[in-house]
Amino acid sequence: MRGITKTKTNLDLFAIKISEPYTLRQALKDPNWTQAMDIEIAALHQNHTWDLIEQPSDVNIIGYKWVYKLKHKLDESIERYKARLVTKRYNQLMVLIILRPLFQ
Repeated sequence: MRGITKTKTNLDLFAIKISEPYTLRQALKDPNWTQAMDIEIAALHQNHTWDLIEQPSDVNIIGYKWVYKLKHKLDESIERYKARLVTKRYNQLMVLIILRPLFQ
């Protein structure tokens, strides 16, 4: 056959890679990640991880971020969506690293 030909492509659904979001905005677009965040918040409340208090004037607040991970079964299918709420402690660590040489 001569001329322009169109090749058939077979779509393999297992080849489609579901990626982990990097931002909250990306995660909120997928109901699976939203449910994972709801589960994490419920677990934090159930375990009494923190108490809400007024901010003292002499204390800096440590920020937080969401970390998203896909958990896979042995056959590489998705077992569950896992979201963790973690502190941004690297802000404090950077200050310690910068100030340490000044005081040595």
